[in-house]
Formats: sequence, structure tokens, C-alpha cells
Amino acid sequence: MEAFGDQNRRAQIPIAEILYFEADAEQVFAYTEKEIFQVHQRLYQVETLGGAAGIIRVSKSHLVNLRKIQSVRTALNSRLYAKMPNGEEVLVSRKYAPALKERIA
Repeated sequence: MEAFGDQNRRAQIPIAEILYFEADAEQVFAYTEKEIFQVHQRLYQVETLGGAAGIIRVSKSHLVNLRKIQSVRTALNSRLYAKMPNGEEVLVSRKYAPALKERIA
């Protein structure tokens, strides 16, 4: 996947190395264990391209790589959080929680 890092440096990142994607306003970012890259595609486009690689939507603004989830925890408010190898926890919205549970079972 083509992405852009520091100082608009172009990089080719294997989709298998991406932990998760985050949409913020009009920008989409790809998070790896060590770096953050800007992706010049919409989140729905990334979702379509990454489906075969285990990339699934977990909220309106996040896609995660199923193969990179370390654990899933339930908070007191019944929300789910997917823990990623970089230490971040990605919120799984109630709408997408059943699909995530089914895929990781």
C-alpha cells in the first residue's frame, strides 16, 4: 500500500504490517508498530482493498488488522477495546462488535 511518512516521504508498506487505520476529518492514517503514515485513500477504499488481508471495520473511523490484535477487552460500559502491538487500544463500536467477535472466535 502506498503511504506517506515524515516530510511527505513516499513509502510502500505491506498491508500485513499495518496494525490499524484511523480516519480523522479528511485524512486517513496507517499505524505500524513504529511509524504513522498518511494514506491518500478514503477509509472505505482501504476497507475494500484490505478485506482479503484481514482488515475489518470496527468503528466509523477505524479499521483493524485482525492478525495483529493481541487481545480484546470489555470495559465497564460494555464497550470493546482491541489492544494492538504498539500499546494502543482501538475502540470497537457496538455496531461492529458482533462481526469482530465472530471473526476472532
